[in-house]
Amino acid sequence: MSIKLGYLVLENFNSYLGKHKILFKEHSGNLVLIKGIDEIDGSSNGSVKSSIVYALIMAFFGKSIKKELNLDDCINNKSLNPFFRLELGFEDSSDGFIANSYVIERIRTKSPASSKCNLFQNNKCISDEFTLTETQNKIEQIIGIDYNMFMNNNVLNPE
Repeated sequence: MSIKLGYLVLENFNSYLGKHKILFKEHSGNLVLIKGIDEIDGSSNGSVKSSIVYALIMAFFGKSIKKELNLDDCINNKSLNPFFRLELGFEDSSDGFIANSYVIERIRTKSPASSKCNLFQNNKCISDEFTLTETQNKIEQIIGIDYNMFMNNNVLNPE
């Protein structure tokens, strides 16, 4: 299986106040480079590149890679309505053709505290019959890696 990112919608997530959409398929290749330029000083520091990576991890796994953060800490503190929403569209493009398209939607509200994860396959919601844990297990089955394996291979031991 080969996962190809399509788009990411961030709403009130970390530094992203309001709704923002990032298209990964704009320059259709097999490698995604996240590059940011600060509009004030032209540097790349503080241009919220990390928030995009954190959002991808949160969308796939429902957890932050920063262990000290809980889900409410990911809500933009300037938001008048305390929630975040992530939507990640991606495809299984094994053997050069699209086998399935998927969308993961994660919503976290602060008051009342609740978390929701919807999983769509080929525009059909397949998570309605699942618990949150079952939905997460299905996502990890689709992408072929779980959170612990991801952390061990990519974060804790990135060689």
